[in-house]
Amino acid sequence: VDIGRAAGVLAHLLAATALGRNERLAGVPVVGRIGVSFANQRLKLETDDLALADARVRGSVDVDASKPVKRIEVKLASNRADLSRILVPILDERLAAAVQASARVEPASWWPEAPFDLDRLGGLEGTITLDAAEFQVASGVALRNARLETAIRPGAVDIRLVDANASGGKATGRFALAKAPAGVSLKGSLRIDGAEIANAAAPGARPPPVAGRVQFILDVTGTALTARGLIAALSGTGEIR
Repeated sequence: VDIGRAAGVLAHLLAATALGRNERLAGVPVVGRIGVSFANQRLKLETDDLALADARVRGSVDVDASKPVKRIEVKLASNRADLSRILVPILDERLAAAVQASARVEPASWWPEAPFDLDRLGGLEGTITLDAAEFQVASGVALRNARLETAIRPGAVDIRLVDANASGGKATGRFALAKAPAGVSLKGSLRIDGAEIANAAAPGARPPPVAGRVQFILDVTGTALTARGLIAALSGTGEIR
């Protein structure tokens, strides 16, 4: 199947993989070739070079719908990935649109305002493996050569940062999202070993007065309705050595 710059194509592909249609994805430009096969209630999508917005992606999506609980296996590699975009499949963009339409002032934020909707994962389980040369985790903050392994099951997402380069050091971590009475809860940990102090300075800022390498450990928890609210609600402990 050849795909040009067609609005809605990505949203329909997402629907085909059992996560449901998401209107925020409908305007994303897609250029490339996707192989599609379907047999015995099993759908497989494969691409060796797909331009998705400003990223280039290769890999496969395999959905087995032959059992009551659908099984999805995703293996993707990309030159860049953006955490705020990766969250889109588990957000309810309809409610976000209503909130923005009624708000007089919408504060600028890198994080989506749409509420989480983990009900999209009902009747679905599987794994997602992503290799990204650049993985943006916040505005102006990116990991390099990152590998993430995500396990999904009804009402929950478990993310493992297997390996990544961060400020000259090695980053690893685990984060668990689960349904909660007030949205979703997050429990996670991040560790960076051998980070260079000089690399921690913001672009254009004066270099710090000390040099060397440090170890950074962070444990966080939080509960909120939206991704933006969750970041604001995070609390925890950290340690620098």
